[in-house]
This record gives sequence, C-alpha cells and structure tokens, in this order.
Amino acid sequence: MNKMQVLSLSLGVLLIIAIIVVTVVGKETFLAPPTRPEWSITQSDASGLCYEVYRGRVLDSQVPCP
Repeated sequence: MNKMQVLSLSLGVLLIIAIIVVTVVGKETFLAPPTRPEWSITQSDASGLCYEVYRGRVLDSQVPCP
C-alpha cells in the first residue's frame, strides 16, 4: 500500500467514526422534544411526595414540592 491508499483508508475510517458519533449524540440532543425540559419535578398521586424527573425517568430522590 502506498501513502495515498493509507491516507484514503484513514480518512474513510475517521469519516465513519464521525458519522456514528453525530448520529448517537444527535439522537440525545437534537431529536429530544424541545418543549420538555430535561429536569422537572412531578408529584406522585398516592403519597403526595414529589420526585425529580430526568428525561422522562422518575428518579428515587424525593424533593420538596414547588
């Protein structure tokens, strides 16, 4: 393999890695619903306690209700 083939192969591999990174990161940041904040506080119906919600997942930590 000469230098041009090595350079072409290296650039191709870097391009593929860049596409994968942009796709994975883009799903998290750009395709998230813009109206919902990542952090929010929700109140549970049963006990009246409030919990933190991060990206739609309820965390275990109880917080004071707003």
